[in-house]
Amino acid sequence: MYHQESNSAQGYGKLTKQELYPSLDAAILINCGGDLACNGRRLNGESWKVGIEPIVDATKAKPIIALSSGALATSEDSQRFLLKNGIRYSHVLNTITGWPITNAPRSVTIAAPTCINAGIISTLALLQGNEAEDFLESIEMPD
Repeated sequence: MYHQESNSAQGYGKLTKQELYPSLDAAILINCGGDLACNGRRLNGESWKVGIEPIVDATKAKPIIALSSGALATSEDSQRFLLKNGIRYSHVLNTITGWPITNAPRSVTIAAPTCINAGIISTLALLQGNEAEDFLESIEMPD
C-alpha cells in the first residue's frame, strides 16, 4: 500500500498514520511531501528502496537508501533560495539573527523512528550551518 499526501501539518499526519496503520496486515510506505514513513518491510521481505534526489546535477544517479522501518526526512535549501548580487540566501532563517543561514549543507537526510524525529533533527542540522556534521555526530539518535 502506498499513500501520498501534502499538507501543512505533515509531521502530525505522518505520526498519526504510523500509529494507526501497524494494525493492518499490509506493508505501508507513506509519502508526505517527500518525508517517508513505513511500518516495516515490504510483503516480499525486502526493504523499501528510496531514491535521494541529487542536489547539484539532476542527471546523476540517485543514491538509494533501503528503508525497512521508521522514517526518512530531508531538510534542504537546494530549491528554495534567493540569489541576489551573487549572494545565495537560504529560505531557512537563523532563529537568533533572523537572517538566512549561511554555509549550511544544501541538504540533510535523516533516518529515525518517526518522521517527527527525522524532520526535527534534519532541520536542526541545517540550522547549524557549517557545523552541521559536528552537530549530527554529537547527538544520540532515538532508537
